[in-house]
Amino acid sequence: SNVPKTFEDRMKPVAAPKIIRDDGENGKWTVFFKQDDQFGQPKAFVIFELLNSTPYSSPKNAALATLYELCASDSLNEYTYDANLAGLGYTFTVLPRGVRLTFGGYSSKIPDFAAYVSRKLAADVRDVLPKNAAEFDRYKDTIMRALASFDAKQPYAHAIYYSNLSLTPTKFSYTNAELRESLSACTLSDLTAYVQNVWSSGKGEALVQGNFDEKEALALVNSLDNALGFRAIPPEQYPPRLKALPFPLGQPTQFRMPE
Repeated sequence: SNVPKTFEDRMKPVAAPKIIRDDGENGKWTVFFKQDDQFGQPKAFVIFELLNSTPYSSPKNAALATLYELCASDSLNEYTYDANLAGLGYTFTVLPRGVRLTFGGYSSKIPDFAAYVSRKLAADVRDVLPKNAAEFDRYKDTIMRALASFDAKQPYAHAIYYSNLSLTPTKFSYTNAELRESLSACTLSDLTAYVQNVWSSGKGEALVQGNFDEKEALALVNSLDNALGFRAIPPEQYPPRLKALPFPLGQPTQFRMPE
């Protein structure tokens, strides 16, 4: 038949990644894998997550999470800039449910690149944190200015912000005022203790996709496991998943901005 196919007719189901390592609920890792069998590029993409409830367990921890991201990214720029020019990239994010690392680029270089960045972030933490109180205060001032700029936003932006906040469960997000108050009391020793605690325990999840076979993918996860050095947590300590909170039916809901 010469009848043109629709877009839906041309679509083919994409195979889901398969689990190649499952240490069980009380174990350390669950690893998902999908080998590139279509594009034939010497590249790969990797996502690692360490799930625990520490990062956003309080307004102070949420403020320290932002500080940690800024300090670590700034400190690693000298190394990662050259890596980026060579076709490698990474992201590091502290989330309410844990910490996430992603790596992408040429598959032959990703294992060494990922191990170096992970080791700096989790083991050699003093290399990526401020060296003294003065340097810490500069990072702290940068974030405090960004938070303070909230006051100058238009009323509609405040309305959107607070309406979204009212639908977010506790320990996933905090008000601007709570973050500013908590950040003002943070010290360098607080940040160091926070970082060490964040990486100390959790449940590891990984997705390895691209120009790796199963053996290479498992070796990569083992390398990251050695660099991170965390201990496993039981299922009851897993962080809850984010679910929007519904407004009570038949009841007015009002959120007032602090004076």
